[in-house]
Amino acid sequence: DDLLGGDPLFDISSDLHFVLDSLATYLPDSLGLTAHGDLEGIIEGGFRLSQLDLFNFSEIGLEGLLESNGIQISIPKDTLFAYIGHTDISLGTYSHDEDDHDGHGEHGHKHSGLVVAVDSVFAEYGKSTFIRGTGLSLSAHNAEEPMAGKPDRHPLHGHLDVSSIGMMDLDSCFVGAIGSANTFKLSQNLIGKHTVPFLSLSSKNKKITLREGVNRFSVQDARLAVAAHPNSVERQIRRKHLLDSLQRVYPGVKRDSLFRKAFSRRAGADLPDYLSEKDFEKNDIRIQLGESIVDYVKNWDITGDINLAEGIVISPYYPLDNKITGFSGSFSNNRIDLKELSLSSGASDISAKGRLSGLKRLLTTGKGRLNLDLGISSDVIDVNEILIALNSGKNFTPSGHNTALSSVDDDDYLNSVKEQTATDTTVTTSLIVLPANLNAKVSLAANKIRYSNLETTWVASDLVMKERCLQATNTLATTNMGDVYLEGFYSTRTKKDLKAGFDLTLAGITAEKVIQLFPAVDSIVPMLKSFKGLLDCEIAATSAIDTSMNIVIPTLSGIVKIDGKDLSLSESEDLNKLRKTLMFKDKDSTHIESLSIRGIIKDNQLEIFPFLLNIDRYSIAASGLQG
Repeated sequence: DDLLGGDPLFDISSDLHFVLDSLATYLPDSLGLTAHGDLEGIIEGGFRLSQLDLFNFSEIGLEGLLESNGIQISIPKDTLFAYIGHTDISLGTYSHDEDDHDGHGEHGHKHSGLVVAVDSVFAEYGKSTFIRGTGLSLSAHNAEEPMAGKPDRHPLHGHLDVSSIGMMDLDSCFVGAIGSANTFKLSQNLIGKHTVPFLSLSSKNKKITLREGVNRFSVQDARLAVAAHPNSVERQIRRKHLLDSLQRVYPGVKRDSLFRKAFSRRAGADLPDYLSEKDFEKNDIRIQLGESIVDYVKNWDITGDINLAEGIVISPYYPLDNKITGFSGSFSNNRIDLKELSLSSGASDISAKGRLSGLKRLLTTGKGRLNLDLGISSDVIDVNEILIALNSGKNFTPSGHNTALSSVDDDDYLNSVKEQTATDTTVTTSLIVLPANLNAKVSLAANKIRYSNLETTWVASDLVMKERCLQATNTLATTNMGDVYLEGFYSTRTKKDLKAGFDLTLAGITAEKVIQLFPAVDSIVPMLKSFKGLLDCEIAATSAIDTSMNIVIPTLSGIVKIDGKDLSLSESEDLNKLRKTLMFKDKDSTHIESLSIRGIIKDNQLEIFPFLLNIDRYSIAASGLQG
């Protein structure tokens, strides 16, 4: 009907039967393609050319069935092989249960829908890249409601259910899912004068697995909702606004040279010192993505929500039993908002809320800076266990073969990881270089923290990190060694600018425990270990540090305050000499009623200001220098 018109009508009634083996003989030999399988069915009805449109195909007047018992395609020269198992395809009247819950369209129209069922698929490229799946079911139809401003075009709705699917990429990274139920919607919206496609996806998955090299990550009951659209129009608008701004700054420069002019000025600027140390760059955060994924992050605006019931993370680089017990958050290609994260790592547990921004530039260019704002709470943090795990991971050397496709289940694999790294339980101290491309604000509130022989019953702290520097403020702790208040900083800007400093206040603590808790104090105040009993100490100091994080004593400067009551002096040869000289009444006693010492640390020595020492029947005034 009107074949030469603008919208011809086609009428079809046909039985179909294709034998791919025969069809492949008509292809050029240069393709090197072989095909096996068949496809047969029936198709009837009429349609206009305008109805061959993704957003209007439900109005098509076609009904049909297609069936195949299997199709196999091979191109040996390209090491490409593909197989599609038993397949059923049907096109016919669709019931709009989503759009009209009583199962009838609003106006009684009959709409066409597409249903595809495939029992298995497999495709392989090269020796390692593949995709395989079972139990795939796809249905699609146009919604009854039209798009805004376009009454003759309707969004595309659909479902995709998959029993199991797995994919391996060129980088030997495996991603798989079991029990995946997905709902999608594809529509078009106007942005300015441009029509832009919009895609939304809702996904429920019983299990998702990710394996890369020796590392494994899997989650149970994962729910995902995503909305995405190309951002080329917005980028063009932003580009125009930026060029307008640059034109005002450089009025004499041609418009097509403005970016070159602006970047040339930036290129001539000196790098800040914390970015000048090339050896430190390996400690910056790097996230490697495939080229195709980078293109999506760059060219699409993506937003969504994700919820996970539980999950596990297994890595010989951090060989602890790491479990996610809850995760809820929203994301975009530039930001993650963490509503809830609960996880356990060995004996430790953490709950966190916060946000991370600045992702887009880092993911697409490897440059830029991440901004983290995080609140952490915990019942137990075993720092000793964590340090041992980190040290074991640092010494781990992978075997060289890819274990991503190993048939070993996660529990057995975790046990093998623990066995491989269990022999090394030492903790070595080396310089921790802070990343330059992370700005962070972290608040911590925890109950039990174990570190060396220290154990807290409560601790709180605020941490700020920027430009390879870390500052701790408002750190309060109640411990088995006394009460602790701490403020400090740690700087790794360059190899020649490694510094640390602290203001430490300890209440009701013995000298032995002070030194046990902070070994550096013995170097700062060597006289401290001479006193026995409970002390109140305040030590504030700054110093350069070396690459083993040891204090460089000649650079040390600070102040010392020591107060105490009912103390005693440690036995020593000098003390016995003092007893004899002053003829103590009680020659066995070294009781000190009270003590108040003040001093400063500078020029590689401790200067003690004059103070009174009440011992036996004497009040002794003392002061001096201690190297």
